[in-house]
Amino acid sequence: MIREFFGDTVEDALEKAGLRFGVETRRLEYSVVEGEFGSALDSKKVAILVEVPEQAPVKKPPRESDEPAPEKKPGDPEWARYVLEGIFKRMGIPVKIECRERGDNTILEVELPKGALDLRRGESRELRGAIQHLVNRASSGGGEGDKKFIVDIGKTLEKRREKMNDLAGQLAVKVSNRGKAVYVHLMDSQDRRIVHTVLAEDRKVDTDASGEAQFRVLKVEPKKSR
Repeated sequence: MIREFFGDTVEDALEKAGLRFGVETRRLEYSVVEGEFGSALDSKKVAILVEVPEQAPVKKPPRESDEPAPEKKPGDPEWARYVLEGIFKRMGIPVKIECRERGDNTILEVELPKGALDLRRGESRELRGAIQHLVNRASSGGGEGDKKFIVDIGKTLEKRREKMNDLAGQLAVKVSNRGKAVYVHLMDSQDRRIVHTVLAEDRKVDTDASGEAQFRVLKVEPKKSR
C-alpha cells in the first residue's frame, strides 16, 4: 500500500510519515511527486509517495479516562468539550481542549500532538466541519437559540479567518472593477460564512450562495440599485 504525505520540504513530509507509521524515516521507501501542491491561499508544498512499511505498528487509542461524564445540559461548554474529546479518543488522538467565548459562540480550541494530522490539506477542513457538526448536534437541546460551538483544530481558525478576510477584499475589488458577478466554487461553509460576514458591510457588493453541500457556489455581484 502507498500513502501520500505533504510538507514544506521532503524532509518535513518524511517526518510526518515516520510519525504516522511509528518508524525511523531512514527505513521508509518513498518517491517524490513532481510539481508543487496547495491552493492560491496556502504556501506551496511538496508531496511524496511512501510505501507502508511491513508490520507498521498500529496506534491504539488511549484508554478511556476514569473521569465521569458531565451532566448533559444543552449549550453547556463542558458537555461539548467532553463530546469533542471523545471523538478524538476514538480516532486514537489524545488532545487538550480549551473553551473560550466569542460573542454568541463558544470556540473549542483543540491542541494536537505534533504530526497527528496534516492541517494544511483540504481534507482537514472537511474533517473539522464534520466534527463541528457532530458536537453541535450532540450538544443541542433542539431550540433555535441554542449556543453554537466552533471547533478550532490546531489553532488554524484565526489564520484561516485572516485569509478569508483578504480574499473577501480581493473579490470586492474585482467585482467593482469588472462591474459583474464573480463565482467562487469549492468553498466550505465556514469560509463562505466568513466572506458573507465581511462583505455584508460593503456598500458596493452583495453576496449569495446556491447549490447543495460541497457543490455550493458563492456569488459576489455589484449591489443592485434600489
